[in-house]
Amino acid sequence: MDTTMLVAELISPDEIQNIECNGCGLSYSQEHYGILLENRKLAYFEIIDAFYDVRIKGADCICHGCLFGALKKIGAHEEVDKVKIKLIYKGNDHFLNYDPEDPSDLW
Repeated sequence: MDTTMLVAELISPDEIQNIECNGCGLSYSQEHYGILLENRKLAYFEIIDAFYDVRIKGADCICHGCLFGALKKIGAHEEVDKVKIKLIYKGNDHFLNYDPEDPSDLW
């Protein structure tokens, strides 16, 4: 595995009753989170590993907005154009390159 990669797992609505971002406090019920995730409006992540020298606040459960903020911080700190990400969802690995200046290429 590349040692300069962020590894995050998308939290499935099936795994929770209610969910709250530990970065900003955004919270939803299981039902509403499921609807928002299905429509690609919101996702919550658990940061498994961050092989970058940057602290990620609330890494055990963060919303996609806080994840984008962390990725932007990593890009600035590491002085890279793209931040490498391994995204895990329902047991499948997805390898992405995130452009901190254009979050639309990730979500």
